Amino acid sequence: MRVSPLKQSNLPTTAPIAAQMSDPVPSAGVTPFAPTATDPLAEPAQPESTAPPPPVDEQSPGIRARAFREVLKRALNQTLKGCTQENIGQCFPTAAKHRPGLIKDVHKQLVGQYEKLATASFESVLARYDTIRKLNELDVLIDEARARKATAAAEGVTEEPIPPSTLPPTAILDAHLTPHLLKAQALLSEKLTTVQAENELLMDTIEKQEAEIRTLVTQLEKAVGGVEGAVKIVRGCVEEGKGEGEKDEQSGGENRDVEMVDA
Repeated sequence: MRVSPLKQSNLPTTAPIAAQMSDPVPSAGVTPFAPTATDPLAEPAQPESTAPPPPVDEQSPGIRARAFREVLKRALNQTLKGCTQENIGQCFPTAAKHRPGLIKDVHKQLVGQYEKLATASFESVLARYDTIRKLNELDVLIDEARARKATAAAEGVTEEPIPPSTLPPTAILDAHLTPHLLKAQALLSEKLTTVQAENELLMDTIEKQEAEIRTLVTQLEKAVGGVEGAVKIVRGCVEEGKGEGEKDEQSGGENRDVEMVDA
């Protein structure tokens, strides 16, 4: 496991402390390492607090998530074991000789700050990559695999499953794409069923409209036939009237001719 390095700007500065602890022993009459109002050795100065990242939504960490954090804790503790009071005292022998309590405070401050920054950095990485949720999903997958294995053993299945690493690329691709394709197929089938139902309704409407049109056309044809019959009757009457008129004119002409002959 690789822990992200701590930012240099967030580390507690030890330059003033080193300067004070590396000074030679003062001359007589001067109290060595007399604390002042601005002396960082008067009291362990609180490091500038950097806003820690928001806590990870642990959502009930599973076995692997807890083990992952335990590994970090052990690795951090093992790393901080090298930062002991004796090692700090060897770096600042004057302060270790005249003010051993100071070395203890510096050690406590350094270890606490390093541990705080490392933990905050680790939590930030967990939040950025959503590690807790993914580890919980891994726990679920492993539990499901164990359950399937137990079910297969109970059913008497002795065939060993094929390791995914030995499958051809096409099989792996199909395994990944098949759920999505089935989902898309179900969605398209549902849409197709809806469209077909709408088409059937439209066909029923069209057939009803066609039947109404045929009925109207039949009625119109009957009406036209009636009008045509009436026209024929009127034409017959007109022609008969014309014939009778012509006969009357002819008979009238003959009568005039007879009268003229008699005269």
